[in-house]
Amino acid sequence: MNWEALKAEASGHIHQALGEPIRYHYAGGNTVNTSAVFTMADVQVNDGGQVPVDSREPMCNLRRCNMERKPRQGDTLTRRNVTYEIKAVKEALDASWDCLLLVVDSRYANAARDKT
Repeated sequence: MNWEALKAEASGHIHQALGEPIRYHYAGGNTVNTSAVFTMADVQVNDGGQVPVDSREPMCNLRRCNMERKPRQGDTLTRRNVTYEIKAVKEALDASWDCLLLVVDSRYANAARDKT
């Protein structure tokens, strides 16, 4: 059994069922229409104090087969008229990438911070 193909197929079904349309903007390059699955990530913030603080940050999952290259810090994407910047990228085990996002659209940035 080809496990890599099975994981890629399962990931495709998840994106088809739960994914939302986005416009992905490569830094200094092309813009493509694709889909992403959005969630919130628990991130531990340590600013040098003795007690770390947990924060909830937006995150999305992008399938490799839908991308021209690996997402990089500084790339942006737009979902529902809100623009996000890629802060960090982690390779997932199902032929995709998990991307930690920063809201850069000033109209929505304050509202997003208030909800987390």
